[in-house]
Amino acid sequence: MSKTITEKKYYRVPDIFEKSDSFLSDLPCGAWCTDKLNMQEVEKMNFYNEVMNNDKFKCISGKIIDESINDCCIFIFHDEPNFGKDEYIEVTWDELMEECEPVEVIVCE
Repeated sequence: MSKTITEKKYYRVPDIFEKSDSFLSDLPCGAWCTDKLNMQEVEKMNFYNEVMNNDKFKCISGKIIDESINDCCIFIFHDEPNFGKDEYIEVTWDELMEECEPVEVIVCE
């Protein structure tokens, strides 16, 4: 069985969104994703009790992701003490990509 060296493209999600001029700029908030629920279902959940420690959700801030999460529900959460009210904000794949740094990885598979 022979292996081939290939190049794959991934994306590093920042801890703070700062590159774009969108509403997301300079917000120190976590980006989250789920492939189990849609945004309407997420918005009904208590972030601290039902999202943060739930296996259905993954925090992607500071992580490296690939395009496989393109169809997942991606969002950030603003909490009342820092933003005046608790609210979820859906983030599109394109908005997320504006913030991410491309990472090229060489693998031998």
